[in-house]
Amino acid sequence: MVIEHDCWGWLVQKVDDGRFVKIRQDALFLLIFSGLYYVAGFFGISKFSLQPENIAVLWLPSGIGLIMWLRFGWFSAPVLFAIDYWINLDGMLNGGGRSPYVMTALITIFDLGQSWLASVLFKKFTPKGLIETRDLLTFGFLVCLFPTALSGIGIATVLSQGGYISAHETLGIIRSLIFSDGLGILLIYPLFQAWSQFHSLSRSAVLWFLMGLPVLTVAGVMAFIGYHGMIYFILPILLGLTVYVGMRGATILLGLVVTGIVAHTAQHTGPFATEANVMDGYFAMMAFVYSMTITVLALAINQK
Repeated sequence: MVIEHDCWGWLVQKVDDGRFVKIRQDALFLLIFSGLYYVAGFFGISKFSLQPENIAVLWLPSGIGLIMWLRFGWFSAPVLFAIDYWINLDGMLNGGGRSPYVMTALITIFDLGQSWLASVLFKKFTPKGLIETRDLLTFGFLVCLFPTALSGIGIATVLSQGGYISAHETLGIIRSLIFSDGLGILLIYPLFQAWSQFHSLSRSAVLWFLMGLPVLTVAGVMAFIGYHGMIYFILPILLGLTVYVGMRGATILLGLVVTGIVAHTAQHTGPFATEANVMDGYFAMMAFVYSMTITVLALAINQK
C-alpha cells in the first residue's frame, strides 16, 4: 500500500484510493500540548501572578510554546494565539487599562513571537538539544533570555501605554517577564528532552528519588515557616540526588522545587518575601532559582 502525504501531511495520511485512514500521532500531540499550555497558563496566573493580574512570576507556557513551534511549526501559531489570548484576556479586562481587547492581542503577538524566535535560535545554535554541558550556556542565553528580553520589553511597553502599569513600574515588569518566561523555557524543555531521549529511571534511581523528595520537602517547608537559611541547603541536596537519579529524575525534582519556591513566594511568604520592595524580593527569588536550575541541569547533562 502506497502512503501519500498532502499539504497537511503531518496531520492526515491518505492511501492510494484517496480515503483518509488515520490521524497521525502528531495531531494527538498537538491536542495534548495545547491542553498543557492552557493549564500551565491558567495555573501560572492563578498561583504565580503579580499586579496586574496576568503578570506571572513563573510562565511555563513559554517552554511549552517552544516545543510546539519546534514540533509543529507554523501550524501551531493559530492554536497558540487562541489559547494565549484567552488566558490573558480576563486579567486585562480586570486591569483597569484602555482597549483591553487590542492590548491583549498585542501581548499575545509578543508571546508568540518569543516562542517563534526561541525555536529559530534553538534550531540554529542547539539543533541537537542539550547534549553537552556547554550547550546549556548557549541555550540559557540565546534561547531562554534573548527572546524573553525582547518580548518582555514589548509587553511592558504595551502595558504602560495601555495604562495597566505606571512608568516607574516598567523596568521591574520587564525584569520579571524576562526571568519568568526564561525560567519556563529552562524548566520545560530539558524535562521534555529527558523524557523523550534518555533511558527510563532504574530501580536504584527511583529509590533515591523517593528518599530525596521528602528531604527536599522538609528543607523547603522549614525555609518558608521561618528558618529562612534552610533555602540554601536545597541546592546541595539537589546536586547530590542528581548524581543518582539522572536527567529524568533531576528535571522532575527541579521542577517541583522551583514551582514550590515560586508559588510560596508569590503568596508573600518565605525568605524572599522579607524585602521592603516586593519587586526586589521577587527578583532575588528568581535569581536564586535561575542559578539553581542552571547548576543542577549542568550536572544532570554531564551525568547522563
